[in-house]
Amino acid sequence: MSTQKHMGLACAVVAWTIIGTARAQTQILPTDPQDSALFGGSVGISGDRIVVGASQADVISGGNPKGAVYVFVNQAGSWTQEQKIQNPDPGTGPQFGYSVAIDGTTLVIGARFATVNNVRSGAAYVYVRSGSNWTLQQRLVSSDAEDDDWFGSAVSISGDTIIVGAPREEESTDQVNRGAAYVFTRSGVTWTQQAKLTAPDAVGSDDFGSAVCVHGDLLIVGAPLHRVGASIAGAAYIFSRSGTVWTVVTTFTANNILDGLGSSVAIDDSHAAVGVTGFDVTGKVNVGAVFVYQAGGGTFTQVAALTHSDAEAADGLGNAVAIEGGTIVVGAQGKQNTRGAAYVFEGAGANWTQTKKAAVAFTDPDQYFGRSVAISNGIVVSGAQFVDLSGGTNQGAAFVFDPDQIPDADGDSISDAVDNCPSTANADQLDNDRDGQGDVCDDDDDNDGTPDAQDGCSTSSLKTAPGQCGCFVPD
Repeated sequence: MSTQKHMGLACAVVAWTIIGTARAQTQILPTDPQDSALFGGSVGISGDRIVVGASQADVISGGNPKGAVYVFVNQAGSWTQEQKIQNPDPGTGPQFGYSVAIDGTTLVIGARFATVNNVRSGAAYVYVRSGSNWTLQQRLVSSDAEDDDWFGSAVSISGDTIIVGAPREEESTDQVNRGAAYVFTRSGVTWTQQAKLTAPDAVGSDDFGSAVCVHGDLLIVGAPLHRVGASIAGAAYIFSRSGTVWTVVTTFTANNILDGLGSSVAIDDSHAAVGVTGFDVTGKVNVGAVFVYQAGGGTFTQVAALTHSDAEAADGLGNAVAIEGGTIVVGAQGKQNTRGAAYVFEGAGANWTQTKKAAVAFTDPDQYFGRSVAISNGIVVSGAQFVDLSGGTNQGAAFVFDPDQIPDADGDSISDAVDNCPSTANADQLDNDRDGQGDVCDDDDDNDGTPDAQDGCSTSSLKTAPGQCGCFVPD
């Protein structure tokens, strides 16, 4: 096993504008939108199927939501609802659909507050598809279920292997909420628990299992509240399977308090990507980042730390991450006062480049585009769980896009619909006077009425005289 520290920077009514054409970005909605359903809180995609969780849908008597999951199919380029899957078990407030994952004809749904044998420990549900019909194959529960384990907070599937996170699992009073992840495998039509995984350096309140991802015989688990010394900085752990035995091969940790390393995780054969939502950049707090690790020699080594070109405080880049080959998709739900955004990076090894920023031009804040992301065959889906539809509140939406088809006239990776200078390249999106027009195409950067060409102090409206900054009078 190797242990690594991270290196430096180098998985009301709102009007909006959909970016580009329907081919570039398409909005997905359920046929029965509901207030406060949080549709889009979780998403998954595999081939021509998209699955979207709405963990607060289907409110029953007493005001308790049961939750639901919606499956959409791509038919001749149009995404249509194929089936609504409702919570099959009784009980109140299970948050069915809090997490989702799909691989081919198998779908797994997390319900972190589900009641199992009179214990509110959480559960996961496996559905399989025949034709266009999804049916329940099995409910998964942990072998040592206890109250408030939050089993089902995160789920992932790869072939006949499923991993389910339980970030509040504990075995002793001195390790409260340390967390665990459970591996299940399928033989025929039956799923059996293969392993229970915990961090080798577990302490209380790690939240190990709040983010999980499995790919073949590799899996990664995030523990964003893990302590490193006296700091709550976060950690992530990669496990490898030999036969039926899973072993930790690499542990990643962060250096700074509240970095949140492990907030999201993704892995494939050659790379792992880990969200670090509390990462600070050049004096800006909680900008966020994604650390990229490359496989080699039986371990993974950090090769890159990715941030976005228009980074601002509180963006929280890395709250969600997905990886497919040479593409990493990252959510930044805090972007632009929580309107949110998703960023696409392409590359390999230590060389990654931001190739697209996708967003929706929401009129109002608090939409959380980028709350969840997934990718399959180059097509990306992103959830925005607090989108308000006409006449509704917090109903949520999901958006599907092909990064290569999103219009970007100036080639700066920022989509035209949210680019503050769509005809002039400015990936940093600097806007000194915050008038919505980027500095590179704004003739009056400080909005003081004096054109930049005649303003000796074009970035500050505090003047003693035209063109003179503050109290300083130039020669």
